[in-house]
Amino acid sequence: MAEEKKKIIQFKNIVKSFEDGQVVLKGVSLDIYENEFVTLLGPSGCGKTTLLRILGGFLQPSEGKVLFDGEDIVSVPPYKREINTVFQKYALFPHMDVYDNIAFGLTLKKEPKDVIEQKVMRMLRLVSLEDYAHRNVTELSGGQQQRIAIARALVNEPSVLLLDEPLGALDLKLRKEMQQELKYIQQEVGITFIFVTHDQEEALTMSDKIVVMNAGEIQQIGTPTEIYRTPVNEFVAKFIGETNIIDGVMLEDDLVMFEDKKYACRARGYNKNEKVDVVIRPEHLDIVPRAEGMLKGTVKSQLFKGMHYETVVETRVGTSITVKMQVSQDRPVYNEEKGEKISANAFLLDVEDVEELDDAKVVALASAEAWDAETEEPISIKTVEYDIKPETGNYTVTFATANDTSITVKLLCHLHHRRRNVHHGQGRGHGGEPRGEQGLSGRDLRDELLQKGRGHSGEHRARHRP
Repeated sequence: MAEEKKKIIQFKNIVKSFEDGQVVLKGVSLDIYENEFVTLLGPSGCGKTTLLRILGGFLQPSEGKVLFDGEDIVSVPPYKREINTVFQKYALFPHMDVYDNIAFGLTLKKEPKDVIEQKVMRMLRLVSLEDYAHRNVTELSGGQQQRIAIARALVNEPSVLLLDEPLGALDLKLRKEMQQELKYIQQEVGITFIFVTHDQEEALTMSDKIVVMNAGEIQQIGTPTEIYRTPVNEFVAKFIGETNIIDGVMLEDDLVMFEDKKYACRARGYNKNEKVDVVIRPEHLDIVPRAEGMLKGTVKSQLFKGMHYETVVETRVGTSITVKMQVSQDRPVYNEEKGEKISANAFLLDVEDVEELDDAKVVALASAEAWDAETEEPISIKTVEYDIKPETGNYTVTFATANDTSITVKLLCHLHHRRRNVHHGQGRGHGGEPRGEQGLSGRDLRDELLQKGRGHSGEHRARHRP
């Protein structure tokens, strides 16, 4: 029997209003468990930072309780809580070097010098800056300053680390690198991280649990996969990733109609002929030959937007819908005889990570999945074949079901020149699919890393899951 996780933080009906009458939090209740990476996600003004500041002790709630390890801490001052905070503006002391910045809290506690040195050097090793101990913090890059701020917060050994949009000031490349760093650090120190952001990709990449907020209320709580694949309302569907929302009617259980066509789906509990929103992600749509299409129309215009196309399609005379479709031209392999489909993506792998590979990680990195062509129920991938050496180069990986429905994709093994290994945390990637810590789908190399498989590798019908 799996060990039950321990609740470390409980928000009980938290209300926060200000003197001008504005209500920022409207009865928020939330449980957070030990060793979780939890992200509070939402647009500006949704209340996520206010909730974080209440937990840190910088704001008092108007109503409600905050329990830490079962005890109400609303009246406990910030410096007495087993909680530290990393802010977007790192608040490093410019007159101190790196070592003294990290040691500041320990010095205030009057810990012995030898203990301080041991703890500071351990933190410097954790953030890969052991050679920078006596460097002036003003000489460091934004990413290095960020790591020093995290080290300074962690050296006091808090039970919970709060991170208030700490990556917001970094450029895109550095932000993506720090996403990996933060997940690695959280796994290494084994404490609870509570991360605030409005960036959906950051949330999907790093989190164990995502809390989507809007207008002072929690909209949905779930894993990245649950949030992406089964949004509970229109706000969540639109806020998490790109999506298509089409007006539909639920004719009966597992049967929906939109654009005058009936489609089988997996949805129950609706009233007969109830109006619904049909959510279709870009990766589940494709343009195919007219005879093979599920929904027919005329493409009136197409706009390239990087990771997807925005296409205006006239489905009936005078009626057009705008749909977003993924740029990738990869197709699932279709084994018509067995009624199975299988798909996987080409991906990148760092040479240093080869020794840690196992079948589960390879499946996650390639976002490999198989399903019944008619019911779309998942099918287990039984075999994963590869022979990858810890050397740069191109390799192949083959995935297969018990019925020998298989697909082969390419893998590019490269050297990233990291100071240490970053352990794979089986994060969740863009699109809600399981993936490695970077979600290495090899999108930049799709034209070169082509897939092949046993079955009809030229399968054209859209994978379509209303």
